Amino acid sequence: MRCLILFLTALVCASTGVYAQDGGGGRSPIFDLQQAGQLPIAFIPGGALELGPSVWDLAQDADGLIYAGATNGIMVYDGVRWTAMAPRMLVRSLAAAPDGRMYVGASGYFGYLEPDQRGALVFHSLMEHVPDSARSFNDVWSTVAHEGAIVFQTLSHMMRWDGEAMTIIPFERPEDRVFTLTSIQGQLLGATRRGVVEVVPGAPSSAWPSLTDAPEPGDGLVEIIDGGAGHIITVSLGGGMQRCTLAPPVSCTPWAAELSEAFSAVKPFAAQALHSGAVAVGFDGHGIALLHPDGTLLRWLKNADGLGSGEVMHLFEDRDGILWAGLFNGLAQVHVHTPLTVFDAPEGIESLVVDVAEHEGMLYASTQVGLRRFTQQGERARFEEVPGAN
Repeated sequence: MRCLILFLTALVCASTGVYAQDGGGGRSPIFDLQQAGQLPIAFIPGGALELGPSVWDLAQDADGLIYAGATNGIMVYDGVRWTAMAPRMLVRSLAAAPDGRMYVGASGYFGYLEPDQRGALVFHSLMEHVPDSARSFNDVWSTVAHEGAIVFQTLSHMMRWDGEAMTIIPFERPEDRVFTLTSIQGQLLGATRRGVVEVVPGAPSSAWPSLTDAPEPGDGLVEIIDGGAGHIITVSLGGGMQRCTLAPPVSCTPWAAELSEAFSAVKPFAAQALHSGAVAVGFDGHGIALLHPDGTLLRWLKNADGLGSGEVMHLFEDRDGILWAGLFNGLAQVHVHTPLTVFDAPEGIESLVVDVAEHEGMLYASTQVGLRRFTQQGERARFEEVPGAN
């Protein structure tokens, strides 16, 4: 046997590596990562995805199925295998709606998936409901379920489908153009050149109330996520993050400010608020940063951690607390709440583990190449060499 399973309360033998597990048996808060080893990550390279290589959005339906919007269409995961759906199209956005349908925003096209009488998913286009004057659009970057309707956001205009009629929502001015759209705590929010606005269907875009200040020239908002308790968190391309109130008087304060310089160098591209209150931020070529609810860094996952591809296009947490990462070249499942993590060569366990013991509050692992002592260094826990005990 090459390694052990290491519980925080008990020790047992396993097959490979040293593993840490919380003894409570339930889902561990993500902010226990300071004492964790490698998180379990399942990576699927783009070449192995039938409709890949890039995954632009992810969503989950009421039955628990995971949908991935990819370069050449939609893939559906039932917990065992991925199934490619027809038709083939570049899918940018997905939204699970209360009516049981999965709405799909594609390149120059949109509609929904719904089971037929045999239970097979069938795609239905909604383009016949779009007037000719509003059909000149490219990608549907956001598809959002909001107040019994579905809103499809493009860079030229938006379209709202209430199940019977399609309403066109124009952008009156360049500064009103919405770059990403989301629904948070009952409000439909858009990122624009003038900051975060509340999109009010039926009102002119120039009258949409601004909730934040405009970004600095050359900067721009890439994501708006739920900040909890009447707040949102904004993520900018320049690396800055703010926590803002949703109700008047609107105010914003810097969030994760000590990370803004590091983030500005690697360009945030996606973000997701997690059920634990933590936040995941994905970067263009530099993996995923996991942040504590107070904004401090917990863990920065990169290719060496098993992510496979550091170019993160989208982040999504499913109802079981698994973080899914849509990548430029593949797809990854990150078990951020797992009670079981791995200590292997990168964490100081470089050979066969013979025994593990606790002494005077310190945890030790006896290996074939010497004694190792458990320690926490910054965002990472590891086993360090004990001098003179090799």
